Amino acid sequence: MRVRPLFAALEAGECLAVTSTVTLVEVLVQPIRKGNVGLAREYRGILQSSSALKVVPLSAEIAAESARLRATCFSPETKVKILYDNATGILRLV
Repeated sequence: MRVRPLFAALEAGECLAVTSTVTLVEVLVQPIRKGNVGLAREYRGILQSSSALKVVPLSAEIAAESARLRATCFSPETKVKILYDNATGILRLV
C-alpha cells in the first residue's frame, strides 16, 4: 500500500493531517465497485482510527470556505473534493 509511509509518519507524530469525509467517499468507491467489501472496511478503519489523521464531517462553514477558495484561489474547474479538503485544512488546522 503506497500510503503506509504517510501513515507511519502520522503515527510517529512527524506530521498532522486533516481531511473531509469526502475523502472517505473517494477511497471507498473502487473497492466497493469491485465487490471487495473487506478492502473497503480496511480502508475505512485506517482513515477512522488514525490518531494523527482528523476526518472532519462536512459543514456549512466548510462549504462556505470552499466557495471562497473557488472564487478567489482556484479555477472554476477545480474538483469540489479538492476545495473541501483545502477548506477543511484551513478551518481545522489554523
